[in-house]
Amino acid sequence: QNNLGSMYQNGKGVPQDYAQALAWYRKAVDQNLSTGQYNLGFMYEDGEGVTKDYAQALLLYRKAADQGDANAEFRIGSFYESGLGVSRDLEEARKWFQKASAHGLKTAKDELAKLDVPPPLRGIAPETPSSPGATTIAIPHNYALIFATDDYAHWPHLTNPIPDADALNQALTSLYGFHVEEVRNATNEQILAKLTEYLHHKFEPQDQLLIFFSGHGYFDSDLGQGFIVPANAPLVADDLGHTHLLAHDPIMRYVNRIPSKHVVLILDACFSGTLDRKIADSGLRGDPSDVYAHATLPELLQRKEPKRTRRYFASGGKDFVPDGLAGHHSPFMSALLVTLNQAADRKGYATLDDIQQGLNTVNPEPRWGDIQDDNDPGADFLLLTPTAVAQLTKPN
Repeated sequence: QNNLGSMYQNGKGVPQDYAQALAWYRKAVDQNLSTGQYNLGFMYEDGEGVTKDYAQALLLYRKAADQGDANAEFRIGSFYESGLGVSRDLEEARKWFQKASAHGLKTAKDELAKLDVPPPLRGIAPETPSSPGATTIAIPHNYALIFATDDYAHWPHLTNPIPDADALNQALTSLYGFHVEEVRNATNEQILAKLTEYLHHKFEPQDQLLIFFSGHGYFDSDLGQGFIVPANAPLVADDLGHTHLLAHDPIMRYVNRIPSKHVVLILDACFSGTLDRKIADSGLRGDPSDVYAHATLPELLQRKEPKRTRRYFASGGKDFVPDGLAGHHSPFMSALLVTLNQAADRKGYATLDDIQQGLNTVNPEPRWGDIQDDNDPGADFLLLTPTAVAQLTKPN
């Protein structure tokens, strides 16, 4: 299958046909063939037969690299060296070139020879406190709990929730140093059991938790209630009491009770904005406040830490939202990934206002707001790159 894809991609023995090449490469990828993963990734990187998509290319390269594919390791290094789809990071590039070189790839050895100067800092270096010695600013530990469902027992299968979750996982871990737990195709009981675990998790006052759901959503207009659809949920016609659906109200109660002071909930599902009663009725959305636009990063951390954060982002209001084309992310996820990458590049950290502004152009219109009016005014959720953390914690 991979070789057929290569013949169609390069027009060897057959007319060049990118659509056929993609189809055959995908068959090979479905069987976890590393060379198929690499070749399909290259088509996404180069935009051959598909829209150029660096995030998708990187995801495929990583799958191939996990199996020791030297060419994939080299391409990942090149992405970090050039800043394609990720923040430019020469130290990360060096790591991947070393892996490819160890697997015998000469071009990787050549690139390593060029990286003979210390890597520059990524993003804008934040200001450090003026007091001598190490800073007393509490650096948050970041956690993420990701739920993604595309394989349903009764509802139609979806294409992109798990690739979207994988891409968000990668962005949060590689850019902002998150500790991520990803739960796939969970039943209603498994989702509630996992949320219960986090009710008993020990958090420091400065720690932050991001909770993400991707999959089907449902809205009952008679009840004025939105729901998350677990993998085992029957169709609505067969479950009039919605006994296997997870209503937004109890989900938000779990979120509010988790003992992390700073929590953000993100839903990429149909009708996800109806988790807010006001949105279920009106669908209104506020504008970014940008209240910290001119504060230094240490000031942001000091302002944020004592304030309780309970915010949500949803991919739509009372809307059906698109899953996206096969091989691409949903429109909501694509905008979120671009926002996280650009914020890391431009200033070394991301705020809730950055996320709001980055989602402004998505169609249908995303929604955001406070969870059950339990968000302190001025509270935030700061995502710091390792470079920003290093600058904040180094002695003067």
